[in-house]
Amino acid sequence: ILSEEIYLRRMVKMENRIHLSLLVFLLTSFLYFVSLSTYPLMEPDEARNMEIAREIVMEGRAFPPTVHGRVRYEKPPLYYYILSVFYKVFGHNEYAGRVLSAMSSVLIGIGILILAKYILGTENEFIPSVIFLTNIPILIYGRIASMEPFLTFLTFYSILLFLLYEKYKKFIYLVLSFIFVSLSFCVKGPIGLFYYLVFILSYKFVFGFKFDKKFLLFPVIFFIIVFPLFYIQEMNYSGYIYNFFVKENIIRYTSDVFRRNKTFCYFIVFVPLSFGVWLLFVKDIVMSYISFKMNNKDFLYVFLIFILVPIIVFSFSKSKMLHYVFPVFPFVSSIMAYDFDLNRFMKFLLPYLLFLYFIFIIVFPIYFKYQYNMKDKLLLIVKNVDSNVVYYGNEFYSISFYLNKTPYVSGNLNDLVNVMKDFKHGTIFIDIDDEKEVFSALKFCNLKKVLTFRIRGHTVVMINADCL
Repeated sequence: ILSEEIYLRRMVKMENRIHLSLLVFLLTSFLYFVSLSTYPLMEPDEARNMEIAREIVMEGRAFPPTVHGRVRYEKPPLYYYILSVFYKVFGHNEYAGRVLSAMSSVLIGIGILILAKYILGTENEFIPSVIFLTNIPILIYGRIASMEPFLTFLTFYSILLFLLYEKYKKFIYLVLSFIFVSLSFCVKGPIGLFYYLVFILSYKFVFGFKFDKKFLLFPVIFFIIVFPLFYIQEMNYSGYIYNFFVKENIIRYTSDVFRRNKTFCYFIVFVPLSFGVWLLFVKDIVMSYISFKMNNKDFLYVFLIFILVPIIVFSFSKSKMLHYVFPVFPFVSSIMAYDFDLNRFMKFLLPYLLFLYFIFIIVFPIYFKYQYNMKDKLLLIVKNVDSNVVYYGNEFYSISFYLNKTPYVSGNLNDLVNVMKDFKHGTIFIDIDDEKEVFSALKFCNLKKVLTFRIRGHTVVMINADCL
């Protein structure tokens, strides 16, 4: 009787823990989906991604994708194709692009749950997932139309499926792993493949190199998925493959052409700092590391190698952005939260979630509406913009998206003059610093300032031009 009572108590305790885990995970995940349309598109990356999706759907420019009519060879097209599907389903709004990032982030969180429970044997498997999802950079990128969450999702699941194959020896896991890493290549090129190979080699180095003939299937699946996609782009735009692999990858890594060079220690410093308030749990992090080493010594070495190698490799790059190393974040959270004290974690988590909801539902939209205050103003007059749209100097992708028009981009005054002579009528968007020279060059036109607004640190002037 006593043993039955103890058993029942344990079952009730386990059931309560499962309910608590589910509730906490849902509360954290919901943070990614709430109020996604309450702030305008951010320049340049998010707005550019949405403008590309718009041009695919509205103008049929898909092979290859374009932005403002120019071929977008800087990234492979798969992300833009998927984004265009969401645009088609959810309509012409910010939510259409952001929900893909939100879904990708939450799916990574679910994957971390699977990793913690079925591979690592973490007792409170939801804690590493919640810590990942409340990582501020991850949260920010998960709420904008960015390819980084989707790329991280594909990369992480390719590794997770490999680990599930190694444990359960089900061939389907390995096939899916190969498919996911091939798709990651179609999203951002070699970086997904790089992370996959680093993890496989780290795993084989620690657990031992044993030849598995099933891995011979990988180049076949990779070729079947990747080759047709790039071949179609090259056939429709000669030089696409060269521009992507050389200009966007080799030159990005070896030169500071994108002006993103930072100190060598950038990743070493900011990867830990990105976990923010969770670093205050020093005791729990130390205990997690010790417990992880005791229970999963080999996996600890695999994870550490996998985390450190990309950080070191990208530290030598002339272009550095924190999202370059997002694929290591699930493994960092898995180590640091392996053995957190549940009571202390819960006491801190609930007020912290309320704080995050306040920031991302109230502060975040207000701040970015102030910084990018053109949306409401543009929408008030969008019906009046029925002529040609011309950008002089800077390009602002969000304007094109909200106006639902692909502009002509003019780079110099002579070109602007010739274009307006051809167009006769048009709406011109210029930086306020260029206002005098534009008005001087277009003396033959009847120019009328319609609107002035702030965007991406610029004051933009909207001008209606009648050049008959």
